[in-house]
Amino acid sequence: MDKQQMIYKMQQLAHNQERIEAIFVREKDDHRAEIAKVKRIMYENFAELLESWLDQPIS
Repeated sequence: MDKQQMIYKMQQLAHNQERIEAIFVREKDDHRAEIAKVKRIMYENFAELLESWLDQPIS
């Protein structure tokens, strides 16, 4: 798996967590909604980190 595929996968996982969070909010399960929110943020941040790594030349 190359870096572009990893970025896409992280973005896809973040999107999935966003949908999961919405479901738990609708079901009023605040604890699980908060976990999904944290995981979404984690995946988004990791995708951004991978993108910045792509911009750096390999030594």
